[in-house]
Amino acid sequence: MKSRRILLAVPVVALALLVAACGSSTSATAKSEPVVVASIASSTGSASSYGLAQQKGTALAVAELGNGLVDLRTYDDLSTSAGGNEAMRAAIGAGASVVLGPTLSPVAASADLLAQAAGIPVLGVTNATL
Repeated sequence: MKSRRILLAVPVVALALLVAACGSSTSATAKSEPVVVASIASSTGSASSYGLAQQKGTALAVAELGNGLVDLRTYDDLSTSAGGNEAMRAAIGAGASVVLGPTLSPVAASADLLAQAAGIPVLGVTNATL
């Protein structure tokens, strides 16, 4: 049970740091616009068992923050490079400030080039257990 709490705490802390880093330097009393965070994962296809868990974990982390500062957008990479590229283009078009994923390394290797060209940071997500 302790390892499960640690695994849940990691994405919460990562998103909290991300929101803090993306925040503006205006006064603390100003209403902040939510940061658009794209989560690209394999909701369908051969890696869907991993991708669905990643999507649930990301949604849980955003819910734990509970401050309305994250606008989470989810995209299915179809467990393919072509699907990952399409999802990344959609995330970039939606104004994502940061991208979590894609699920599989070969998909990320292709899609991350699009994010790099657009100047958008990408955080890899893993389903590894401790």
